Amino acid sequence: MSERIRHLSNAATHAAGSARGLMVVAALSLAWGIVTATGHASDRAQILVNLLLSILTLLLAMLIQASQNRDGAAVHAKLGELLVAVEGARNEVSEIDQATEAEIAALREEQRAREKEE
Repeated sequence: MSERIRHLSNAATHAAGSARGLMVVAALSLAWGIVTATGHASDRAQILVNLLLSILTLLLAMLIQASQNRDGAAVHAKLGELLVAVEGARNEVSEIDQATEAEIAALREEQRAREKEE
């Protein structure tokens, strides 16, 4: 089940971020704008569309967050693999994503100081 949801999530993310997805949203927005501007939409239809748009907005925000989490985890895994492969790399840097803001800032200062020495 989890694999199926992940596959559906990936497909929805790609569809929402594609040019075709943008064109569909633009066309629907234009059509809805014309219908409401001419007064042909009932109050019930406007409430229904607003409800659907609110739900869709929430779902897309969750989809974007899931995609960002997946991408971030993949980047961290790749960087961790590079740190393991490079001689002289410090292992504590591979766990930096778990550090506090102050620890990250201290590491950046230390890196800048090492860069100036070289």
